[in-house]
Amino acid sequence: MDARWGGVAWNEKTELRLSGMNGARAAWVLVVEDEVLVRNFVEFALVEAGFDVLAVARKEALATLNERGATVDALVTGIGIGSGISGWDIATQARELHPRMPVVYLSGHGAGDWPAQGVPDSLMLQKPVTSGQVVGAVSDLLNRPHTLTNSP
Repeated sequence: MDARWGGVAWNEKTELRLSGMNGARAAWVLVVEDEVLVRNFVEFALVEAGFDVLAVARKEALATLNERGATVDALVTGIGIGSGISGWDIATQARELHPRMPVVYLSGHGAGDWPAQGVPDSLMLQKPVTSGQVVGAVSDLLNRPHTLTNSP
């Protein structure tokens, strides 16, 4: 199944490889989402597209970033409305560890806060999302030149 995102067709089997010193490797994506069905859907879409994925709930996000932050190539996070750390805070922490880490936010309600709360050069996807939107957003950010702007 092909999906269109940003004017580019993304096939669910699209694989993104990063060049490293020892050759190509799959990009690692950290998925942070409290809604289990959404987390599982996003994880499945990214794995099917060839990414390596670690999916956790918000309460596990900071510990995961501190343990594995150097190996994470991109972050997909719900923004989380309610108590506990927000997706905005998780992305800020991720950028402190990896200043150019691609960040994709998922939201059902808080997309309007993205310009003020989001980290620069991030993307916001409004729930419900398709697998093509998630894969396309992560792939787009990973393939962008590493230049940051001053606003999301």
